[in-house]
Amino acid sequence: MLMQMHSIGYEPDGGVYNYLISSLCKVDQYVEAIQVLRSMGGAGCVPDLDSFGYVIGLLCR
Repeated sequence: MLMQMHSIGYEPDGGVYNYLISSLCKVDQYVEAIQVLRSMGGAGCVPDLDSFGYVIGLLCR
């Protein structure tokens, strides 16, 4: 999804990244959620409390 956004010239912001992380965590896709979290920093978006909270919540279940 992120690659598709980049291909049409849309640069996702922190809200988009958090939405993706949250959605992945809801379906127990922790590896993918962590990959998105890591790519967030590489894209110039600083992960915030929510970004980490979604992943921590999933890992604690």
